Amino acid sequence: MQALRRPVAILRMMIGILFVAKGVLKLIDADYLYGGLMHSIEAAGRSFPFYQEFLTRYVETHQTIFTYAIPICQLLVGLSFLGGALVSLAALLGAVMLVNVAFATAYGSPARLTMYLGGAVLLIVLGRMGAGLTWGLDRLIVLRYQSPAVLLPLRYSVPAYQKSATEEPPARRTTRTSLSSASGTPGNRPR
Repeated sequence: MQALRRPVAILRMMIGILFVAKGVLKLIDADYLYGGLMHSIEAAGRSFPFYQEFLTRYVETHQTIFTYAIPICQLLVGLSFLGGALVSLAALLGAVMLVNVAFATAYGSPARLTMYLGGAVLLIVLGRMGAGLTWGLDRLIVLRYQSPAVLLPLRYSVPAYQKSATEEPPARRTTRTSLSSASGTPGNRPR
């Protein structure tokens, strides 16, 4: 598992770039921002029958809130993954978002459903592995506060293979030895 630290950190950062790009593209797309949320959901695919009521009752009636909440959450998840800060919490939020997108657009499309649910599982696994502890701010937070609470809700402690990354190196002690103690007693100095 020690060998996985760096590849997991690189994967975490690549996923962060993807989430940031998706969020920014939605925020700069005028068609999406001005009434395009439901159109983009319908264009992406059909929703599951049990999820259709949620879309019509809540998402469509509060479309403005969801239109801005979705890209802002994507940006937050992406920035969290890029910086390695609160990765566990961001992984959980990202997984919930991917499952919702799967329910809203993947009915009748097993490939799309597998892609979104697989992505959600990948995010949960990254959060569970403590992906922010390598090349991320999670490591600094754990070192600073001596608490793995930053790894909640998916972890309650630092993973065993990451323990060496979150431990401070032992402080170097410089001891001064006087001439008298080096030779034994003050009166027995060599002449």
